[in-house]
Amino acid sequence: RLKKGSFSGTYTIEYLVAGLEADSISFELDLSNAKPTATGVNIAGIPFEGQTLKGNYNYFHIGDMPMESASFAWYVSEREIGGYAQIKDENGENLVVDELYVSNEYQGKYIKFGVTVTTATVPGSEVLSDPIKISVPPTVTDVGIDGDVKRGEIVSADYNYDNPDNLPMDKMEVRWLKRHNDTEIELGTGESYRIR
Repeated sequence: RLKKGSFSGTYTIEYLVAGLEADSISFELDLSNAKPTATGVNIAGIPFEGQTLKGNYNYFHIGDMPMESASFAWYVSEREIGGYAQIKDENGENLVVDELYVSNEYQGKYIKFGVTVTTATVPGSEVLSDPIKISVPPTVTDVGIDGDVKRGEIVSADYNYDNPDNLPMDKMEVRWLKRHNDTEIELGTGESYRIR
Protein backbone atom coordinates (compact mmCIF):
# COMPACT_ATOMS: atom_id res chain seq x y z
CA ARG A 1 0.00 0.00 0.00
CA LEU A 2 1.06 3.59 -0.63
CA LYS A 3 1.07 5.90 2.37
CA LYS A 4 1.80 9.64 2.29
CA GLY A 5 4.19 10.87 4.93
CA SER A 6 4.88 14.54 5.67
CA PHE A 7 3.74 17.53 3.58
CA SER A 8 7.22 17.60 2.05
CA GLY A 9 6.19 14.80 -0.29
CA THR A 10 7.65 11.78 1.47
CA TYR A 11 5.79 8.60 0.57
CA THR A 12 6.22 5.11 1.93
CA ILE A 13 5.45 1.82 0.22
CA GLU A 14 4.81 -0.91 2.78
CA TYR A 15 5.00 -4.58 1.84
CA LEU A 16 2.59 -6.67 3.84
CA VAL A 17 2.79 -10.43 4.31
CA ALA A 18 -0.28 -12.08 5.83
CA GLY A 19 -1.36 -8.67 7.07
CA LEU A 20 1.95 -8.02 8.86
CA GLU A 21 4.45 -5.38 7.75
CA ALA A 22 7.42 -7.11 6.11
CA ASP A 23 9.39 -4.26 4.55
CA SER A 24 9.02 -0.67 3.34
CA ILE A 25 10.63 1.77 0.92
CA SER A 26 10.42 5.58 1.21
CA PHE A 27 10.79 8.07 -1.64
CA GLU A 28 10.31 11.76 -2.36
CA LEU A 29 7.62 12.84 -4.78
CA ASP A 30 7.80 16.52 -5.74
CA LEU A 31 4.42 17.65 -7.07
CA SER A 32 5.06 21.37 -6.72
CA ASN A 33 5.62 21.76 -10.47
CA ALA A 34 2.44 19.94 -11.47
CA LYS A 35 -0.06 22.04 -13.44
CA PRO A 36 -2.89 23.53 -11.39
CA THR A 37 -6.43 23.31 -12.67
CA ALA A 38 -9.82 24.95 -12.25
CA THR A 39 -12.63 22.53 -11.43
CA GLY A 40 -16.40 22.91 -11.29
CA VAL A 41 -16.34 25.80 -13.76
CA ASN A 42 -19.90 27.07 -14.23
CA ILE A 43 -22.02 30.13 -14.88
CA ALA A 44 -24.50 31.36 -12.27
CA GLY A 45 -27.28 33.87 -12.84
CA ILE A 46 -30.40 34.36 -14.92
CA PRO A 47 -29.66 34.23 -18.67
CA PHE A 48 -31.81 37.19 -19.68
CA GLU A 49 -31.03 40.66 -20.99
CA GLY A 50 -30.31 43.11 -18.18
CA GLN A 51 -29.00 40.44 -15.79
CA THR A 52 -25.41 39.83 -14.65
CA LEU A 53 -23.86 36.39 -14.99
CA LYS A 54 -21.13 35.25 -12.59
CA GLY A 55 -18.40 32.77 -13.44
CA ASN A 56 -17.57 30.30 -10.65
CA TYR A 57 -14.80 27.76 -10.18
CA ASN A 58 -12.77 25.83 -7.61
CA TYR A 59 -8.99 25.62 -7.50
CA PHE A 60 -7.09 22.32 -7.37
CA HIS A 61 -3.40 21.46 -7.26
CA ILE A 62 -2.28 17.90 -6.64
CA GLY A 63 0.76 19.13 -4.70
CA ASP A 64 -1.27 21.55 -2.57
CA MET A 65 0.54 24.57 -3.99
CA PRO A 66 -1.45 27.78 -3.43
CA MET A 67 -3.03 29.66 -6.30
CA GLU A 68 -1.09 32.75 -7.35
CA SER A 69 -3.65 34.14 -9.79
CA ALA A 70 -6.61 33.34 -12.02
CA SER A 71 -7.49 34.82 -15.40
CA PHE A 72 -10.96 34.83 -16.91
CA ALA A 73 -12.52 34.97 -20.35
CA TRP A 74 -16.05 34.96 -21.77
CA TYR A 75 -17.01 33.50 -25.15
CA VAL A 76 -20.09 33.85 -27.36
CA SER A 77 -21.38 31.83 -30.31
CA GLU A 78 -24.45 31.66 -32.52
CA ARG A 79 -24.59 27.90 -31.93
CA GLU A 80 -24.12 25.62 -28.94
CA ILE A 81 -21.14 23.72 -30.35
CA GLY A 82 -18.26 25.55 -32.04
CA GLY A 83 -17.76 29.03 -33.40
CA TYR A 84 -17.01 30.72 -30.06
CA ALA A 85 -15.31 34.13 -30.09
CA GLN A 86 -13.93 35.91 -27.05
CA ILE A 87 -16.15 38.72 -25.76
CA LYS A 88 -14.64 42.22 -25.75
CA ASP A 89 -15.23 45.08 -23.33
CA GLU A 90 -16.37 48.58 -24.31
CA ASN A 91 -12.77 49.44 -25.29
CA GLY A 92 -12.43 46.48 -27.64
CA GLU A 93 -10.18 44.59 -25.23
CA ASN A 94 -10.80 40.99 -24.14
CA LEU A 95 -13.21 40.88 -21.21
CA VAL A 96 -11.14 39.47 -18.33
CA VAL A 97 -13.41 39.75 -15.26
CA ASP A 98 -15.56 37.04 -13.69
CA GLU A 99 -18.88 38.82 -14.37
CA LEU A 100 -20.75 39.47 -17.61
CA TYR A 101 -23.60 41.93 -18.06
CA VAL A 102 -26.12 40.43 -20.48
CA SER A 103 -26.83 43.02 -23.12
CA ASN A 104 -29.31 42.83 -25.98
CA GLU A 105 -26.60 41.64 -28.42
CA TYR A 106 -26.37 38.25 -26.66
CA GLN A 107 -30.05 37.32 -26.99
CA GLY A 108 -30.49 33.88 -28.52
CA LYS A 109 -26.74 33.18 -28.38
CA TYR A 110 -24.62 30.80 -26.31
CA ILE A 111 -22.14 31.91 -23.66
CA LYS A 112 -19.16 30.11 -22.08
CA PHE A 113 -16.92 31.14 -19.18
CA GLY A 114 -13.21 30.24 -19.13
CA VAL A 115 -10.72 30.12 -16.23
CA THR A 116 -6.96 29.68 -16.19
CA VAL A 117 -5.35 29.29 -12.75
CA THR A 118 -1.65 29.69 -11.98
CA THR A 119 0.69 28.86 -9.11
CA ALA A 120 3.70 31.07 -8.42
CA THR A 121 5.68 29.15 -11.05
CA VAL A 122 3.34 27.05 -13.20
CA PRO A 123 0.36 28.18 -15.33
CA GLY A 124 -2.56 25.83 -15.81
CA SER A 125 -4.65 25.29 -18.93
CA GLU A 126 -7.92 27.07 -19.59
CA VAL A 127 -11.01 25.20 -18.42
CA LEU A 128 -14.39 26.11 -19.93
CA SER A 129 -17.87 25.93 -18.50
CA ASP A 130 -20.73 24.25 -20.30
CA PRO A 131 -22.50 26.73 -22.57
CA ILE A 132 -25.70 28.46 -21.52
CA LYS A 133 -28.20 30.02 -23.90
CA ILE A 134 -29.29 33.61 -23.40
CA SER A 135 -33.06 33.52 -23.67
CA VAL A 136 -34.97 35.77 -26.02
CA PRO A 137 -37.77 37.58 -24.17
CA PRO A 138 -41.28 36.38 -24.95
CA THR A 139 -43.61 38.60 -26.93
CA VAL A 140 -47.35 39.14 -27.04
CA THR A 141 -48.96 39.91 -30.41
CA ASP A 142 -52.44 40.35 -31.86
CA VAL A 143 -53.78 41.88 -28.64
CA GLY A 144 -57.53 42.30 -28.67
CA ILE A 145 -60.76 42.04 -26.69
CA ASP A 146 -62.92 38.93 -26.83
CA GLY A 147 -66.60 39.42 -26.06
CA ASP A 148 -69.46 41.85 -26.52
CA VAL A 149 -68.16 45.32 -25.71
CA LYS A 150 -71.25 46.70 -23.96
CA ARG A 151 -71.89 48.12 -20.51
CA GLY A 152 -72.39 45.31 -18.00
CA GLU A 153 -70.81 42.65 -20.21
CA ILE A 154 -67.70 40.67 -19.23
CA VAL A 155 -64.94 40.71 -21.81
CA SER A 156 -61.62 38.88 -21.78
CA ALA A 157 -58.15 39.56 -23.11
CA ASP A 158 -57.26 37.93 -26.41
CA TYR A 159 -53.61 37.63 -27.46
CA ASN A 160 -50.96 35.33 -28.89
CA TYR A 161 -47.95 34.39 -26.76
CA ASP A 162 -44.66 33.65 -28.51
CA ASN A 163 -41.36 32.49 -27.05
CA PRO A 164 -38.54 31.53 -29.44
CA ASP A 165 -37.05 29.25 -26.77
CA ASN A 166 -40.38 27.40 -26.37
CA LEU A 167 -40.57 28.25 -22.66
CA PRO A 168 -44.06 28.10 -21.20
CA MET A 169 -45.62 31.33 -19.97
CA ASP A 170 -45.13 31.71 -16.23
CA LYS A 171 -47.46 34.65 -15.68
CA MET A 172 -49.15 37.44 -17.60
CA GLU A 173 -50.19 40.84 -16.36
CA VAL A 174 -53.23 42.26 -18.14
CA ARG A 175 -54.25 45.88 -17.60
CA TRP A 176 -57.53 47.35 -18.79
CA LEU A 177 -57.28 50.99 -19.84
CA LYS A 178 -59.43 53.67 -21.35
CA ARG A 179 -58.31 56.86 -23.03
CA HIS A 180 -59.88 60.15 -22.02
CA ASN A 181 -58.59 63.47 -23.42
CA ASP A 182 -55.28 61.83 -24.45
CA THR A 183 -54.87 60.40 -20.95
CA GLU A 184 -54.84 56.68 -20.21
CA ILE A 185 -56.88 55.69 -17.17
CA GLU A 186 -56.47 52.25 -15.64
CA LEU A 187 -59.79 50.48 -15.10
CA GLY A 188 -58.58 47.21 -13.65
CA THR A 189 -56.30 44.20 -14.03
CA GLY A 190 -56.83 40.51 -14.77
CA GLU A 191 -57.69 38.28 -17.70
CA SER A 192 -61.29 39.54 -17.78
CA TYR A 193 -63.13 42.80 -17.07
CA ARG A 194 -66.78 43.78 -16.60
CA ILE A 195 -67.52 46.90 -18.62
CA ARG A 196 -69.00 49.69 -16.48
